[in-house]
Amino acid sequence: MSHHHHALHYQVKYSNRKTLAISVYPDLTVLVKAPLGLSKGVIADIVQQKAEWIKRKQDGFAQRSRMLHQPQYISGEMHLFLGQQYPITLEQSKREQVMMENNQLRLYYRGLYDSTRIKKQLKQWYKEQAQFYFSQRLAICHQQAAILAVPLPDMSVRWMKRRWGSCSQKGKILLNAALIKTPIACIDYVIMHELCHLIEFNHSPAFYDLLNRVMPDWPLHKKQLNQLGALDE
Repeated sequence: MSHHHHALHYQVKYSNRKTLAISVYPDLTVLVKAPLGLSKGVIADIVQQKAEWIKRKQDGFAQRSRMLHQPQYISGEMHLFLGQQYPITLEQSKREQVMMENNQLRLYYRGLYDSTRIKKQLKQWYKEQAQFYFSQRLAICHQQAAILAVPLPDMSVRWMKRRWGSCSQKGKILLNAALIKTPIACIDYVIMHELCHLIEFNHSPAFYDLLNRVMPDWPLHKKQLNQLGALDE
């Protein structure tokens, strides 16, 4: 099920009850408790009617998660890159730059320390790395998904708060720069997901049939992404 082109996933648990109830949990999962015998079609209709409410609840949990895990951008703090945690080391310098060195993210900044500027500098480095790695992974995934028989799409990268990726009907793929913090397999999953959307634009059974063919273990990587929580800092 999708809501404004966002997939709305939920689990259904049947029991001896008279009414249907929908619960949204802090990990953003949705559980539908339904009476025995209630058809999947009726359940889907009710969930669709409550889609706005579900999205508000999920957004609220995501916001609280961001507040609880707000980075301070100080030396020694751990930050993700390609699924691994690395400490950042801050050093005043005449030239601003970020580099991976000796299993550390070394960040050189000019002038007085300013956490807002440090954050901006680190995010810019993340985006540059994302453009480099995502281009490579797109070429590899496109080759591995040759059965889709689609041209290699154009790709762009930007920071997004609500989705990991999207594609346009003109065949262009947009990826969230935050994916650079996740394992390569998760990046590949999002790319494969969007490549399948070039043929099936919605989340129909035909779409998932394609996804299963090009990446049978995609549910594992989707679960990893869900566990990572907030998309952007």
